[in-house]
Parts: sequence; C-alpha cells; structure tokens
Amino acid sequence: MSSRKRRRQKGVEAPEPTTKRPAETTNAPLRSAVSGKRLWLFRVAAILVAPLLLILLEVGLRLGNYGYPTGFYVRTGSTGTNMTNYRFGWRFFPPSIARSPEPHLLPAKVPGTIRLFVLGESAAQGVPNPRFSFGRILEVMLRDRYPGASFEVVNTAMTAINSHVLLEIARDCAQQQPDAYLVYMGNNEVVGPFGPGTVFQHWSPSLRLIRAGLRFKAARTGQLFDSTIRLFPPQKAATTWQGMGMFMDNAVAADDPRLLPTYDNFGRNLRDLLSIARRAGAPVILSTIAVNLRGCPPFASQHRADLRTDARHAWESTYRAGVELEQDQQWPEALAEYESAARLDDRFAELQFRMGTSLAALGRLREARERFLAACDLDVLRFRADRKINSTIRRVSAERAADAVYLVDAEESLAASDSQPGGIPGNDVFFDHVHFTFEGNYLVARVILDHLETALPHLRKLRKSSSVLSREQCAHALPMTPWDEYQSLVQMLATMSRAPFSNQPGHTARISAMRESAERLRKLASRPEVLQDARRFYETALEKAPDDWSLHYYYGKLLLGAGDSELAAHHMYIALKAYPWHLPLHIDLANAETKNGRHKEAIALLLKALEISPDSAVAHADLVSALAGQGRIGEATAHFRKAVEIDPSDDDAYINMGIALGDQGDIEGATAHFRKALEINPENPVPYHNLGTALASQGRLDAAVTNFRRAVDLDPNYEAAHLSLGITLTGRGEIQEAVGHFRRTLEINPGNAVAYNNLGAALASQGRIGEAVTCFRNAVDSDPAYVAARINLARMLGGQGRIEEAIAHMQRAIDIDPGNARAYYGLGQLLAIRGRIDEAIVAYGEALRIHPDFADARRELQLLQRLNSATKPHPAS
Repeated sequence: MSSRKRRRQKGVEAPEPTTKRPAETTNAPLRSAVSGKRLWLFRVAAILVAPLLLILLEVGLRLGNYGYPTGFYVRTGSTGTNMTNYRFGWRFFPPSIARSPEPHLLPAKVPGTIRLFVLGESAAQGVPNPRFSFGRILEVMLRDRYPGASFEVVNTAMTAINSHVLLEIARDCAQQQPDAYLVYMGNNEVVGPFGPGTVFQHWSPSLRLIRAGLRFKAARTGQLFDSTIRLFPPQKAATTWQGMGMFMDNAVAADDPRLLPTYDNFGRNLRDLLSIARRAGAPVILSTIAVNLRGCPPFASQHRADLRTDARHAWESTYRAGVELEQDQQWPEALAEYESAARLDDRFAELQFRMGTSLAALGRLREARERFLAACDLDVLRFRADRKINSTIRRVSAERAADAVYLVDAEESLAASDSQPGGIPGNDVFFDHVHFTFEGNYLVARVILDHLETALPHLRKLRKSSSVLSREQCAHALPMTPWDEYQSLVQMLATMSRAPFSNQPGHTARISAMRESAERLRKLASRPEVLQDARRFYETALEKAPDDWSLHYYYGKLLLGAGDSELAAHHMYIALKAYPWHLPLHIDLANAETKNGRHKEAIALLLKALEISPDSAVAHADLVSALAGQGRIGEATAHFRKAVEIDPSDDDAYINMGIALGDQGDIEGATAHFRKALEINPENPVPYHNLGTALASQGRLDAAVTNFRRAVDLDPNYEAAHLSLGITLTGRGEIQEAVGHFRRTLEINPGNAVAYNNLGAALASQGRIGEAVTCFRNAVDSDPAYVAARINLARMLGGQGRIEEAIAHMQRAIDIDPGNARAYYGLGQLLAIRGRIDEAIVAYGEALRIHPDFADARRELQLLQRLNSATKPHPAS
C-alpha cells in the first residue's frame, strides 16, 4: 500500500478536529461535580430514610396497639395509682417462660409516707409465699417500732432475674419517690438472663451489647423483630417454665473463663444501680447473700479437667470407701478417706460437702464451714451466690459508702445467730438452697431493722421503743397460720421432689423428713380450734386493712382448703374487684366456683385468665375439667391439646383429660392419659390413683391394687388413695388389710364419712357389730345426708333389736332420698319385724315401684301378702 493511502486511512481514523476538544474538555469537570453531588445526596437520603422508616414503623405499631409496655409499673387509671406490669419480664425471657412480679398496687405517695423498695430475686420475693418475705415482716416491725410513721415496703423482687433486670427495676422505682432501697441480689448472676449458665438466651460478656439489646426491645419495633425471631426457635429452646430442672445441661465450673466477665458485669450493674439511687436521693441498704451450706449438698460436681484416668479410678475407690464409712457414722475414718481423695482431686464439689459433714460431726465447725463454702463455690449448677459474689457486694459497698450506701451482712448475721451452730446455716432457716423459712426471713428482717435508722436518721425521733416484735407476734400480725406454713411446705415439697434436687445425695431422706413435717403441720392445721384461730387472725387483719386485696385472696385460699368454698369465693371476689389482673386469683376462684357447683362462672373466670395469659397451660388444663363437667367434651379436648402444646410436660392436663374421658365411659382412653401422665412424672401419686380407679371399674382389681399401693407409697397421706385401696381390698376379700387403710384414711381426715361407712361394713363382716354401729353413727354425724350410711346404721340397729331407732333412721334416709328403693326395702323389713304388716306391704310396694326388678322386695312382698291373707278373718259360711 502506498504511503498516501496509509496516510488517508489514518486520517479517516483520526479524532475529530481539535476545534471541538476545548468544549468537551471544559464540560467534563462540571459533569463530574454534578454526579458527585447526586451521589452524596443519595447517601444522605439513604441515611435519613432508614431511621425515618423505623420511626414510622414504630409509630404505626404503637397506634396499632402492637407490643407490650416494658416498664415495671403501668397506670391503672386517672387516680395516679400504678400496678405491677405482669408483662415486664417479656423483655428478658420468652413470654411463655417469663416470670411476673409479685402483683401489687402502688398509689400516689401520700406526704409523710416512708416508701422502701425491696429489690432482689426469688429469695427476696419470699418464695414459696411472698406474704411472709423479709420485706413483709420488716413492715410489721416498723409499724410497731414507729407507730407515728406511715410505711410502705414495696416488694419488687422476681424469680429467675439477676442484676441486668434489677437495674431496670431500680430505674423505674426511682420515678416512684423512693425513700430507700433494700437490695438483696446475687443468687442468679450465672443462671439468670445473659449469664453463662442461662437457658433464656445466649451468654454475652459485653455489657454494652446487653444494654443495647434491652433498649432495642423496649421499642415496639424491637418487639416485632424479637417475636419474628421466636417464630424459628432453636431445636432445644425451652418453651415453658419447668423450674430449676431446665438448667441441668448448663454446668459452669468454678474455673470457667466465662465467670470472670460475669462477676465484672455484676459489679458494674451494682454500681450503676447505686448511682440511680443516689440521683433519686434514696439511701441504699445493700445486703450480702446468705445460702444454705449445711443442708444443701451441691447440685452437680465435676472433676478437674486434667485428672488422669488412673488417678480418677483411685479417687473413685477412695471416695466410695469414705461414703460407706460416713453412712455408718464412722466420722474420723470417713474424713481420712475423703482427705486422701482430695489430694488427688479437691475440685469435686460433693467431696467438699462430705468433708464438711464429717468435720461438723466431729465438732470441728470452723474447718467444716470452710469446706461447706468450698462445696458451694465448686457446685457447677450455680444457683447460689458464691464467695466472689459476696466479696463484690462488700467491695462495692465500701467504695460507695459516701453515697449513702449501708452494708447489711446477712450472710454473717445468719451465721452468727444462735440457731446456727458453728456459723453454718442449714434447714432451720432455709427450705432449700436459698429460699428462707419464716425463721430465716424473720432473722433477715431483724438485721435490716437494726440498720434502718442509720440510713434514715429522722426515724430516731419517731421510735416508740427499742424492743423488736417476736417471731410469733410477727406471724400473728401478718397473719401466718399453721395452714399457711403447711401450704408453703407442700409447695416446696413439690419443687424439691424434682431435678436437680432429686440428684442430690441424701435426697430421699430429706424428702421423707419434709413429708413427716408436712403431715404434722396438716394435722395441727386441721384441728378445729387451730382452724378457728387461723380464721380469727385473718379476720382481725382484715379489720385493720379491709382494702388489702391480697389478705382477702389468701384468706379465701385458707377457707377453700378448709372446705368453706362459698365464703372462700366471697373473699376472692373482693380481691378480684380490687386487682382483676392476677392470673392465679382467677384460677383459684374458678376452683372455688367449681366446688360451689357454679360451673358457668368457673369457665368464665378461666377464659378471663386466658385473656390475661394466653399461654397459661394451667388455665387450659383446668378448663378441661370445667368444660367436661358441663358435657362440652369437644371444647374440653381442644383446651387439653392447647395445654400440652404449650407445655408437653403438663401432667395435670393429661390427668384432667383422663378423668373427663372416664366420666364419658371411655375407660381405655382414660387409662391411656393416666399412663401418659405417669411417663411425664412417675413421682406423682395422683395418676396412679386415677389409673387404679379406672382399672377397678373394669374389674381388674389386682392391677388396681398395685396402682393404689404405689400412690400411698409415694404419698402416705393421700387420703383418697387409702380409701380406694381399702374398698378394692374389700372387694378381694382382704378385709383385715382393708380395715387398716380405712383407719389410715380417718387418721388423715377424721371427718371422712365414706371411710367411716366402709370401715363399718368391713367390721360388720367380721362380726364386730358394736364397732360397726359406732362407725355408721360417725358417718351420719359427719354427713347427715349420707343415705347409704343411714341405711347401714338402721340395719345394724335392727340386728341389735333397737327397732324403733332403726325405723327412724330408715325413714330419715327416705326423706333425704325418696327415690331410694333399698331404703324402702329396709323400712319394710323393720316394719314387718314390728308386726306392722300393712305398712310393710306399702314400703315393699314403693321399693318395687322405684325398682320393678327388685327380686328381694318382690319376694318379701308376696310372703307378707300371703301371710296377711292367711291371718285375716274369713266370712262365716
């Protein structure tokens, strides 16, 4: 190609003439600047729009009434009265598991009132009965010592919470004009929300993240996000509250690295709580935590991680030898074996506890206390405050002494009390690991009382005397009756019969001792004069505080237990009118109304309970019985299914459904449900009794007896099971053993008319007529409308020749039940013996009118008719 052509081609491919370039070059920077501004505007808009959308979403959710209030208190109306928010715990726990505060109303503060807030966990709440917490006892003491002052001791403590939750409660209480805070916290730092041993959410060492998450969930948007996440729970997530057994798989050893940030977070939360109190102008009485050392073995133990296999085998051999020696009370020898084991591995909590027990038995109490403390520190199920928690409390208290923080050393005070030999607290002041008996609560209240004037110096001018009310005086003032003590012990027995308590060494003996104590209290509480005193104590308390809804409620519970369901319902309705948001009150009142025969009212109350708490498995389970009693078996079945969906371990739901099916004649279905209840809780005697009853109705007496025996083995005071066992044994002809069970029934309940009647029948079959007559008399005295017992009494009296008295009882049976064919038949027999043939014929005729197939009555009637015909004078032929 020629050079010309090449140049021409290049010319074609060449750029536009240079005259156009300046224009393009001039516009490029302008375009770049415009594009940059748009990009920044877009970025700014994106930054602004996202929060704006969140704000709009939040406003929309609130306008749509989505979500729940998160404050500890919510307003009840325009009067300035607040009430505890039963949904307060939802921010920290799944709603189906969340615990609620002890319900109370907090009116606008009256000038001159001294308002004290108790902050803490279940021990401070007063479990098993918050009415007898140290806060309530303290209030009684204060009113006696300072009669010129008005006190409000407000219990804000809750089960299963810890310092992360208590910080929020303290912040809300600061808005309620506190005069002082009483802080007793520290048992749940590891197992409570955000702790390394919790089951409620993932552990977090970051206090900043924990608090940010709680602030987010205080917003309705955060609640929407949280509820969405809960639609996809982890496979092993807990769906219902199952007590301490929920934590069995969450062991945390004493050298677990997660504990260090946990203790640190506890200290930081405690300091922030004290700062809240300072800003509110309220002094703080801060207490150390007392725990059961002598009476509570560790819940779980672990060997040190580096223990070799051969050393472990040697440890186990030595340890077992020590246990055998301990069981024989050979204390020096047992201690020597334990010390040998400790040289191999001293990190096993149960070993430390057994060493403490041996040392205490040898009188070496100071050394024993140290071992018991070590056992608590090494317990890998960390339900008790350890020494690091208490040292943190003491250290922070000393740091903040200038900020009106006053230390109450409850741990040392209880250890130093006269009832604690060697300074080792045990079962006289604790029910279990941390929850106080009335004696324990009384001692803590006394310690706080002694420090209160230091925190509130102006009280000195108001003091009437320096004397302190005795334990008995406080019990009468609250009131706490033997019935209340019995109910508390029964509740603790139910808790301590399950894991993790059932895994503790010595559990069987401990539960047996508690059952014996419960039986002694039951007998005491059931005595007419003691029950009368209890009623008087409550009525006196209500005269002084007629508007105290909780007094009406608990008096109603006492009356319900005593069999006066009508008066119980009266007092519970008063309580319900004052506090209509309390779930247990609705359930207990429904129970009373069921016993009163007002099933529609009971159903309405339980449905209202479900409005308060739709996930209440208890309310659903109770509706099974209530609806089935009305013949509404389809609805009952639906509530049963809902109950077990919410809580698959709800054995009560299976029991109630089994009873409902049995009443419908479906015995196979009933037995299947009772067996399922036993799979869930094989230590519950009730399904054994119900299963025995169902089997007996099928004629399977041997199997029935087996189940009744198991029921009374589990609960020797199970009145109905002893009675059923006696009746079934009678059916098998085993009269002598049956008599023993009838007598045991009457030991448990001296007013059981059915037991008297069956005992009378058994004695009569043995020819012990005089004793039988006494039993039948006792039966009709206990229940004057008991027709079968009157008939039996009349027959026995007739056999003794006391015909007129027998006729009177038989006639009374007919008056009570005019449709009873056997009563007419018995009357006919007695009249015939008396020679009142015409009247006897009428009586037999009535028996046949009622029961045409009554062969004995027909035979006797025909005999009398022939006799009457033969003896009548014939007309002259």
